[in-house]
Amino acid sequence: MINNKVKNNKLTVLVFISNYLPGYKSGGPMRTISNMVEHLGDLFNFLIITGDRDIKDTSQYQNIKVNGWNKLDNYYVYYLSPEAQKYNTLKNILNNTNFDILYLNSFFSFRFSILPILVSRLSSKHNKQIVLAPRGEFSTGALKLKYFKKILYIRTSSLFGLYEKAIFQASSDFEKEYIMYNLGKKTIPTIMVAPDLLPGNSFINNKISERKTIHDPLRLIFLSRISPMKNLEYALSILAKISIKIEFDIYGPIEDIIYWGKCQNIICNLPENINARYLGEVKHEFVRDTIGSYDLFFLPTAGENFGHVIFESLSAGTPVLISDTTPWRNLQESGVGWDIALSNKIEFINTIEKLSSYEKSTYSLLRKNAIAYANTRINDSDVVKANKDLFDYAFTKNRTDSSSI
Repeated sequence: MINNKVKNNKLTVLVFISNYLPGYKSGGPMRTISNMVEHLGDLFNFLIITGDRDIKDTSQYQNIKVNGWNKLDNYYVYYLSPEAQKYNTLKNILNNTNFDILYLNSFFSFRFSILPILVSRLSSKHNKQIVLAPRGEFSTGALKLKYFKKILYIRTSSLFGLYEKAIFQASSDFEKEYIMYNLGKKTIPTIMVAPDLLPGNSFINNKISERKTIHDPLRLIFLSRISPMKNLEYALSILAKISIKIEFDIYGPIEDIIYWGKCQNIICNLPENINARYLGEVKHEFVRDTIGSYDLFFLPTAGENFGHVIFESLSAGTPVLISDTTPWRNLQESGVGWDIALSNKIEFINTIEKLSSYEKSTYSLLRKNAIAYANTRINDSDVVKANKDLFDYAFTKNRTDSSSI
């Protein structure tokens, strides 16, 4: 039992997330929780329930205790085997764990959100406050994937009042609007905006990589999960219309085989001036250095609630070309990149061709601006406070609601 392991006066947050360290393929949500532990670990006890392997892997992580608690630095992680990810196991864990707040990092994940909330709602032993972070699942692009199944669950959960007392965390005002629009005000009594936390200052790159000459091919990188949500097919369709020489390197786990097949068909038919190649997966500790060696990070994503890899590119000094479906907006005004509507393919094309003509001094300024911009974001103390206030409010609200019963 974890009760005897945590002995202090700090509030305890029990976190459910489908994938966590030492994995690296799941991207943003995992980074968010890791950064949260880094920033708030001295203020709260974090207990994390997660899977015992990375996305699509058939073997568990090495050097971990499966179906038991593992101490990592100043927090604990419980790695569940696939067989243990069921109602009775989760009920047993929740019944034998002393915690103050239940923190779910998905709305639609069956094993790591729906089952835990059902356990919590159906058990007489639990009256803990639930905080739920949808992590971009209500964006227009995300909802299009398996749309009817998601809408059915939204309506069913609303009918039974499953989330009536939950506090929803939005990472931005944009996400707050998505949540309110899709769930309705009656379903959600409280939504708090607490942006995703970023890693510490040591993450910032202070070295500037230069383009060789304007006569060399422009080197673009796509680094993300290969799935419809990340929109690699769209990126390739843009490059197919470009007249300049491009080297386009694709990195990331292949999450959707059928979708990757469509992308491969486009790659095979690209014009001779476009050299596109897939270079596999990149472990997180090598992401920044990998992106930093390219001229432009290209991610026309269908939607992000945050987009950690966008920050990683900026912190590496690599300007970004992204869609306008993320919280990273008005990038051109800041001199660090471009955020463009997906409906405007011509602007994507013109932006890439214009960048290829930049002189060294103009391009160097872009890279310096990107690093300075990342530094400003990482030192935003209001973001840390917003996340702390989220849990403090959740605990206070639960005590108030309990005392009024």
